[in-house]
Amino acid sequence: MLSFGLVVATNNLLALKAFNTFLSNYCLFEKPSFIEKFIIKRTKVWLEKEAIKQFKDIKEEVIKDTINLSLNDCPTGMFTVLHLGNIPMAMPTGKELFDLISHTELEFEKLKKPKTSEQYKG
Repeated sequence: MLSFGLVVATNNLLALKAFNTFLSNYCLFEKPSFIEKFIIKRTKVWLEKEAIKQFKDIKEEVIKDTINLSLNDCPTGMFTVLHLGNIPMAMPTGKELFDLISHTELEFEKLKKPKTSEQYKG
């Protein structure tokens, strides 16, 4: 059973990742002014620091409690964060954490909804 605090922390981390992605896309496609670039750069640093704090809290909670979830029990993003919190690893930087969550979430989504037209031909 997931605690309410763990669900909130996981959703907060996913929201930080989503906002970081929005800022990156904004910089790529909207041609921000110098002031906007400065503010975005400072904001991204803050987002990464907050993400590390959230992830540390999640790791502590996941290690403390035994959580039995399957991939279909919760949203893929939440499952990904909880899974990564359960893996012993060195603490990544904020950017590495966002990349790791995105990559792992994509892999879990592929497992959750495999393409039925693909067949093994060996």
